[in-house]
Amino acid sequence: EGSVVDAPADDAPADDAGDDAAADDADADAGFPTRVQFVNNEFGRRYLEVQPDVNVVSSNQSNTATGFNIIPVLDADDQYFIRSVSTGLFLTANGDDESFNVDVSGTFASEARWYIIPGDDGYELRSVALDRVLQADRPGFNVDTDADATGLSVAWVIEGVGGDDAADDDADDGFVGAVFVATNDLENNELVSYGRFADGTLEVIGNFATGGAGSTEFDGGEGLDPLISADSIVVTEDEAYVLVVNAGSDTVTSFAVNDDFTLEQVSVVDSGGVGPNSIAIDDGLVYVTNIDRDGLALGEEGTERGEPNDEGNVVGFTLSEGGELVPTGFSADLDNRPANIAFSADGDRIIVSSITSGSAALPGENSEASIYSFNVLRSGRLALADTGTPTLRGNEEGRNLPSAIDFDITVQDGREFVVVTEAREFNSEGAPPALPALQAGSVTVYELGADSSLTITESDFAFTDGDAAAPNDFGTSGQQLTACWIDFGHGDGADIFYVSNAISASISSVRIAGDGTLEIIETIAAQGVSGFDQPGQTGPEVFGETDGFIDLDVSPDGEYLYQLEGLSGNIGVYALDGLGGLTEIQELTGTLPDIDTQGIISIGG
Repeated sequence: EGSVVDAPADDAPADDAGDDAAADDADADAGFPTRVQFVNNEFGRRYLEVQPDVNVVSSNQSNTATGFNIIPVLDADDQYFIRSVSTGLFLTANGDDESFNVDVSGTFASEARWYIIPGDDGYELRSVALDRVLQADRPGFNVDTDADATGLSVAWVIEGVGGDDAADDDADDGFVGAVFVATNDLENNELVSYGRFADGTLEVIGNFATGGAGSTEFDGGEGLDPLISADSIVVTEDEAYVLVVNAGSDTVTSFAVNDDFTLEQVSVVDSGGVGPNSIAIDDGLVYVTNIDRDGLALGEEGTERGEPNDEGNVVGFTLSEGGELVPTGFSADLDNRPANIAFSADGDRIIVSSITSGSAALPGENSEASIYSFNVLRSGRLALADTGTPTLRGNEEGRNLPSAIDFDITVQDGREFVVVTEAREFNSEGAPPALPALQAGSVTVYELGADSSLTITESDFAFTDGDAAAPNDFGTSGQQLTACWIDFGHGDGADIFYVSNAISASISSVRIAGDGTLEIIETIAAQGVSGFDQPGQTGPEVFGETDGFIDLDVSPDGEYLYQLEGLSGNIGVYALDGLGGLTEIQELTGTLPDIDTQGIISIGG
């Protein structure tokens, strides 16, 4: 909770502050900055506008090391603090306050981007544009007194920004981060870079050629999801480099990320297989999955490529300090088609999911594996540790096979869980997908043991508002089809994740418990244009009607979700309320091809 202290003697008396906003504005014009910027040491900048309901005045108040401390600028002639104009009192976290834990009371009527509202229990910092409160009650949201400090355990510092240079600063530092999307162009694949503003909205920066080609050979031809994969674009931990696959030229590209979020190509290397579709990176070690290991389905020359027949592989690389990809020479074969790859939380294991688990066309020993666990050896080689699936071919319930695509890894109460999305496309006998045979999408949770074992803690958690039989009944009311992509957002212990349901063009929100069980928050937390809005549509015409929600990504600060729409070429931007709710704040149109785009990732604050 925020405490208040008396205004310094050289400022207007506290009793007069609430009645004399004009005088405060005059003070600002006389030399106070027009805004204060919060500088996040890891992610970039955010601004607090000085408007009628927020003022910045001289102060020499000290700060504590706990909570959200608004602090003076040490390297400026004047030192600044934030106070409420309506009360004349300063917002601080001095004394015995443990944090700046915002309150939900108060009203607002200002055009300020953020401003302070006094309440019975403290103060809140609220966005007028979004009617949302700046959350400051979580670890890592503290500030430090050194405006130039880096690498601190605390996350935020504060600086004064001169009023005369406000417009220039906004132009130079308007973006707090970026979002990258791949066009998957068949001749010239490109990454589109979008600048991210502090309010979560996007603006195009430019297109950057990967030096490779995209592909549409590996899906059903409807343009919804050409690679049927996740993590086709990844960034290094320090956000200095971006890696992207080129499925049509069987290559992977690395880019350096410039300070202005433009990109500079560093290297293009062979992927070690056919149709690279997913990348994992940790501490300079990189693994890439290829849809097919040799380009020949089951090794039979002339056999057409396709979901039922592909057997992929995992190929190792290192990423140099300069961002160059170098093959390690190590690879591991898979008995089915991979969809996603990622490192475990400790970086010692690799997890791979498969879209074709249980396909009747695949004879391999692990062809029914929905998910693989590999140990990463010191040499960089991979050693298979375990596999898992919630649903086997020929099951009595007639439940479609998992068709696993994306997954995210989370640590809850010291236990590590892999939460896997399941499109439920292949039928129970292992036949390829057919639209009328689709069933409700789902997720399955596996606990990843210290021995790299995979133990199911929640099986086939289906997205439907119907009864227990509804997941198997095509077209059931409330049923969400093709659950494909997932993101927990960011921050240790985050327990809410979001899943995009591709054909239904919806986003579901779910909470995971410390034991790995799940609770639905909202089956439809966000809804686009769905192909099932018109009664009786069960065929290919569905793809002509739906937005097709494919890849999604939550911003590193956990405030916003970016949803790529695969059949419209749009990006939906959603504000997250931290409770599983979403509010769309932007629909970015006309910047991408209408179909066949692939991959989205956000970086920065």
